Amino acid sequence: LALLVFRAAGVRWLVLETGLGGRWDCTNQLIADRAERLPVEGDAELSWPASVLAAGAPAAAVGICRVGMDHMNVLGGTLAAIAAEKAGILKRGVSAFSVPQPVDADSVLRATAARRGALLAFPQLDDADFCRALALAAADGPAASTGARAAPGALVLPRWLQSAHQQHNLLLAISLVRSALSQAGDAHGEGSATRAGGLWTQPTVDAALRAGLATIWPGRLETLSLGGGGGGGGGGGRGDH
Repeated sequence: LALLVFRAAGVRWLVLETGLGGRWDCTNQLIADRAERLPVEGDAELSWPASVLAAGAPAAAVGICRVGMDHMNVLGGTLAAIAAEKAGILKRGVSAFSVPQPVDADSVLRATAARRGALLAFPQLDDADFCRALALAAADGPAASTGARAAPGALVLPRWLQSAHQQHNLLLAISLVRSALSQAGDAHGEGSATRAGGLWTQPTVDAALRAGLATIWPGRLETLSLGGGGGGGGGGGRGDH
């Protein structure tokens, strides 16, 4: 129903999180295979009807975060089984990106992508746009306001961006947006000679990165301090998010 509402409303860009797993999830209706299915002996994959939105959408990309042991009662009791469920969102001919995975999950994702013809990539932390994001985060972050100094060549990052998994998630988001803009630019005849079809220019990159880095979800990776002392009441102060 939500997908029909989005189509009726003429939504241009949609970020949709798979509800649970991927293989049986309704988000399979969002992106259809973009190439003719090649029969594979013994392949019993679920076959969905025609996509609710359209196989010919000008831009589409799939992202897979790190696979862990969650929802095991539904997805399975091993990393390989869970990865197989999550890999169900991979589509033939559609760009897909993943963060580094445990060995068992990695092999399943790569094998599924190869079998389906999905364009799966594992972006690296030396990605130029990711490095630019870290520099912007350091320039606009707590060190800029507190005067904190880092060792030469080191970056003082916001607390929420100091952990490896958050850095990989940021890299994943950058890869998805860049891929979608590149596809959209090509679909509108802007060509791919310029960065991401002309839509991913440096001013656009910096504006998008700053907007993303400044996003705050109250209660999400947020540090709160309870007011104390004196008479009463407590105030709340927000630290790094």
